Amino acid sequence: MAWDTIHPYLDYSYPPGLLKPDFSAPGVHITSCLLGGGYTQMDGTSMATPCAAGIAALMLEKNPNLLPEEVDSIMQNSVLPRGAQPKNNTYGTGRIDAMLCIENTPPAGPTHDVAMGAVLAPADKIDPHSPLAPVVTVRKPRHLRRT
Repeated sequence: MAWDTIHPYLDYSYPPGLLKPDFSAPGVHITSCLLGGGYTQMDGTSMATPCAAGIAALMLEKNPNLLPEEVDSIMQNSVLPRGAQPKNNTYGTGRIDAMLCIENTPPAGPTHDVAMGAVLAPADKIDPHSPLAPVVTVRKPRHLRRT
C-alpha cells in the first residue's frame, strides 16, 4: 500500500515513505477457544495481536522501565526477516521472534545518558573506508547522581 496519497499521511512521500505494519506476528491457523467450549483454528489480527501483546508483557516483566518506543524498537529489530528488506508493507521488518525480543530487552537497572558530541572526519567528504572517531560522553542520569 502506498501511503503518500492517503490522508493524513500525505507527508510521508519521501522514500521509503510510511511502511506499515511495523512487524508481523503469527495469525494463521491459531488454536483458540470456541464459544460454548472446545477449540477451533482461527486466522487474522485477532489472533496475531494477543501474540504481540504477550511478548510486550514478557519484555516489561524483564524490564518494567521500558518506554513504549523502546518496546516497539526492540520488537521491530527482533524478527525473522520476511519479504523485501529492511521493511515492507506485508510483514514490516519480519515475523516477531518472542525469544529474541526477550534476549534483546536490557535488564532493569541503572541507565546512562549517552550524548554524541561530534564526529571527527575529513573536512572535504567522508570516505566509507576511513574510520570515524566519534566523541561520546557517558554520564548517569540526574535522578541517579549523588548530590
